[in-house]
Formats: sequence, C-alpha cells, structure tokens
Amino acid sequence: THMAVASLQIPGCLLLRQLAASHADHKDRVSQLGGIEAALAAMRKHPGNVDIQIRGCGFIGELATNNQDNKVRLAQAGCLEVILAAMQA
Repeated sequence: THMAVASLQIPGCLLLRQLAASHADHKDRVSQLGGIEAALAAMRKHPGNVDIQIRGCGFIGELATNNQDNKVRLAQAGCLEVILAAMQA
C-alpha cells in the first residue's frame, strides 16, 4: 500500500498542514475527511523517519491552533502518544 512508501507520506503530511493553514474552514474539513488518522498512521508506520515525524507534528500543531474541536479529535485519535513517541525516537 502507499502507507508503506515514506517518500509519499512526507509530502502528504506537508500538504495536509498547508491545507489546514490556508483557511480556518479547511481545518475542520481536513479532520472530518480523515486527515488526523492518515497523518497519525504515517507517523506510526514510520517511527524512525525524522521527516515524517517533523511534518506530522507540524500538521498536528497547525490543526490544533485556534480550533478546540480539533484538539479534542486529536486527543481522541491518540496524537499525544504519537507525538511523545516521535520526540523519544
């Protein structure tokens, strides 16, 4: 599957961050369409890939900024554990 291809996951996480940053409504749309789960899955699948971890964390931060609903969604999806794992790798 494409999830196994790190070179695809890196720009995918970056693009999700850029979409979320471009407009407040996009943050909700990205999360509703599975962006959180996709980014976290990439980070979990490639724990040793620094580029994926950096871009995934950037996306998570952007999605959470000024959006309480996304903060809740992120926490429910397990992002805290994924972020901590990225920081400790």
